[in-house]
Amino acid sequence: MNRKKGTHIVAAGFEYDRIVKPMLEYPANKLIMLRNNGDNYLRSSAIANHFLQKLKEFPVEIEEVSIDIYDFDNVFLKMLELIKKEIKERSVYVNISSAPKVTLVAMISAVFFMRGKGDIEIIYCKPEEYLLPKIIETLDSKMKTEFMDHGSGIGVKEYESIPIFPIEEVTDTDIKILKVLSDKKGAESIKELVESINKDGSDIQRSSIQYRLEKLEEKGLILKEREEKRVRLFITRIGEIYLKGGSP
Repeated sequence: MNRKKGTHIVAAGFEYDRIVKPMLEYPANKLIMLRNNGDNYLRSSAIANHFLQKLKEFPVEIEEVSIDIYDFDNVFLKMLELIKKEIKERSVYVNISSAPKVTLVAMISAVFFMRGKGDIEIIYCKPEEYLLPKIIETLDSKMKTEFMDHGSGIGVKEYESIPIFPIEEVTDTDIKILKVLSDKKGAESIKELVESINKDGSDIQRSSIQYRLEKLEEKGLILKEREEKRVRLFITRIGEIYLKGGSP
């Protein structure tokens, strides 16, 4: 299959073959590497830098993007920004082979969010061999016992809630609703929301907004709080992400 040259987006880490070899099968003229800027795995930074330097030897344009790759929202929004920029000029290949789990989900979610907007493809490469079993066998007895007791990670530092995005696209009216709820930190009533939306000269009927509110609530983009006869409205975390990233 003849593929167009394009931009590869990867998460830089402890991989080389699974980043470089796909750039031969899926021709690359640019490589964007998401590089962790947090304090996670500081002791492993020398190894990560080693692979980063090796990747820079590959004959393509290299762009490094510093980001907390363990923060879903940051990775998701940065991926949207990168895809929107690159897809205007070339194909985009998102290689998830080297991505930590949170980053992987964020990368896939961003591609899903941009579906139908251009030539974009997700790549995953299965290695011929995993080195972890061999590495485990070389550990001293104390470290090996620690690994057998805990696995590759010890304990739980924090939890990251991954948003589940709705399949349906949001409408222009939906975006207006979300923007008002975000800017005003919510609305005390549907009447207040309708008035705020139509301040720009729009003439969107209350019935239309009520219908869209039901759909947005079903998708998890807004939250309704009912107090007797009054309904207060708030934007959710997923709603904020949709608003910041732009509708699909």
